[in-house]
Amino acid sequence: MKFTGERFIPSEKGVIRYEHLHRYMAIIDYVKDKSVIDIACGEGYGSSIMSAFAKNVSGIDISPECIANAQSKYQRENLTFLQGYCNQIPVNSRSVDVVVSFETIEHHDQHEEMLAEIKRILKPEGILIMSSPNRVTYSDIPNNHNPFHVKELYYEELKILLDNNFKNVQFYGQKILINSAIIPLNSSLDALEKIRFYPQNNQFHDENSEFKMENPIYFLAICSDENLNNLNIVSSIYIDSQADIYQDLQKTYKEFSQVYADLQDIKNSNFGKMRELWMKFKSFLATS
Repeated sequence: MKFTGERFIPSEKGVIRYEHLHRYMAIIDYVKDKSVIDIACGEGYGSSIMSAFAKNVSGIDISPECIANAQSKYQRENLTFLQGYCNQIPVNSRSVDVVVSFETIEHHDQHEEMLAEIKRILKPEGILIMSSPNRVTYSDIPNNHNPFHVKELYYEELKILLDNNFKNVQFYGQKILINSAIIPLNSSLDALEKIRFYPQNNQFHDENSEFKMENPIYFLAICSDENLNNLNIVSSIYIDSQADIYQDLQKTYKEFSQVYADLQDIKNSNFGKMRELWMKFKSFLATS
């Protein structure tokens, strides 16, 4: 499949890869030995990741091309792909343990219908795990418009929507962070090890500092009518061992620095001085 900007495909690198893969990696514990539906599965990579741990996974997508690609590319006995809609899911009522829907709700405006359909297929004790862009930081502040998004939600809107459909909802924030890591060379970092956070605020303490997720780019919500306190909710960090984002930034910075140096050379040359004199003369003529 070719990347168009509407759906992520695993061949893409950079920030978008971190964001999409991390979401599926982060929920592995919640889908273990469960019956799972992946709404808007797209190319199928996420359904495939979950199928390595789940009892069974069905990826649902509106696109026949996506379904055909996924059926051909990802094959496991416990993995199927079906064409369907978020408000018309081809699954029996009360038959699913976990519904996963990442970056779906902003692509349409049938939000209530989608939630009603999810409730229909979930078992009474089932859970929904979904993500949604934070309209403030994704669109408003950067003045960004995604042509594939129909109706993005603010946090308050998303919270009301989910609270109206589930008794218990827990929210998480996701965004790319810049950090420096110190890890032993002769051993790996275990998930249960203690990690200290040192926010860059020029206030250093011997004790662990707290880190609070502020202004996330995406919200991730875990929803259920059952008590969520029994779920092993764990914050997580996605680490790219190849550090492709850092390498890209280094390359871009090097290229920018060279362009800046070239511009300075031009500015300091006779040509640059003549141009500066000409611009001053034009400004003088315009104001006289």
